[in-house]
Amino acid sequence: MRTVRWKSLVASLLAVVVASCSYFAGYQHGNRSAGDDIDDTSVTSVTYPVRDLIVSWDPERTEPEYASLIQYIQSEVLRDSPNATHSIKADKKLMSLVVTHTKHGHEEVATLLSQLRSLHDQYTRRTNAGKCGCCGDASLPPIGDRCTGCGYVRHDPPQA
Repeated sequence: MRTVRWKSLVASLLAVVVASCSYFAGYQHGNRSAGDDIDDTSVTSVTYPVRDLIVSWDPERTEPEYASLIQYIQSEVLRDSPNATHSIKADKKLMSLVVTHTKHGHEEVATLLSQLRSLHDQYTRRTNAGKCGCCGDASLPPIGDRCTGCGYVRHDPPQA
């Protein structure tokens, strides 16, 4: 009877040790930063929210404009990439882009989207100050009219 209890105790202790080690290993894996284990050549997919970049400033256009943003990113980031391993697709439900690329490619996409958002903020600051959002030099034209300085047709940015 004692041997059965002893074996049962050892088996339970062993199960607790194995479960604790597994938990700790999973905890360490989960605490690594995303991309720590990705080398420069492996290809991954990342979803980038782009709602603020695809909603048209033109009040007559109501559908989000993915095609021009995708084309721009492809011309700037994916131009040297083989189509078989790197891609960009629109996710209309999430209003985002799913980009498949290397770690370096994702860094380029993130930088490019950040620059586009910076230009959007600059345009908004200029129009709020009563200046043309495009050139910043001339006075702010009425919506739909052309700027006297650069000829850009004014459209107010969409509300976020």
